[in-house]
Amino acid sequence: MPESEKLSENTKSNFYPAFLLLEKDKKHALSIIYAFAKDIDDIADNTILREEEKRNLLNIWKNKIEEIYRDNPADSLSESLAWVIKKFNIEKKMFLELINGVSRDLDEATYNTFEDLKKYMYQVAVIPGLITLDILEYKGEHRQSLAENLGYAVQLTNIIRDIYEDAKIDRFYIPSEDMKRFDISSDYIKTEKFSENFYNMMLFEYNRAKELYSRSLEILSLEKKEKLKLPLAMAIIYKKLLDKIRRQNFDIRKKIPKINKLEGMIIILKVYFNSEIL
Repeated sequence: MPESEKLSENTKSNFYPAFLLLEKDKKHALSIIYAFAKDIDDIADNTILREEEKRNLLNIWKNKIEEIYRDNPADSLSESLAWVIKKFNIEKKMFLELINGVSRDLDEATYNTFEDLKKYMYQVAVIPGLITLDILEYKGEHRQSLAENLGYAVQLTNIIRDIYEDAKIDRFYIPSEDMKRFDISSDYIKTEKFSENFYNMMLFEYNRAKELYSRSLEILSLEKKEKLKLPLAMAIIYKKLLDKIRRQNFDIRKKIPKINKLEGMIIILKVYFNSEIL
């Protein structure tokens, strides 16, 4: 087994408690996947690099993936990924799709419809979900539906939480048709204004995310498999985060809600001991 990769701070905040549910090999494999995802995210989010430099670095990662599948990993992280890929039989297209999704942040600042946004969220959220299910060795009939509903729900929660931060770097993930419906402009969001219209827009997206969580939890309640404890924990943790944002009336200008370690551990313990929490 390759040397352990350190989890990012972001990963530790919401994902790390749920990792406690996993056996050693799976925990290690997921930490490597998130180290890779963090690496490509950092490239896209870098405020110092020029766009051309970012594209070059992401293309380098595509080449690294190709080399991994030729049994020729280029560096330590690539070696770690090669171990995960071989052990859990993960398809090459998963990694290339994820890189393509991250690359879209360099091309698109807005999405016209929710269907347009879903194409982006599929690449950056559903694909990692499918990779996770590979590592958990879940091949059940609900695999695709679970990855889609939970991936969209988590990503939409992040979009709601980070709306002002994303606007600072000219990224507006709320669909344009929704912004028009509630008479909210990108400039309005960028200046961190808040109004009844803004609240109603966020409530609309909240209800959309809530429905996606409901579908995810319905699938998980049908399955009730030991290997799906991690997705169950993540669904509950992120749904709780979404509800915290709602209780602040979506006004996150001064305080961005988080799930603290104690809250996370309570959820993990309930999931681990099969308490009724659905």
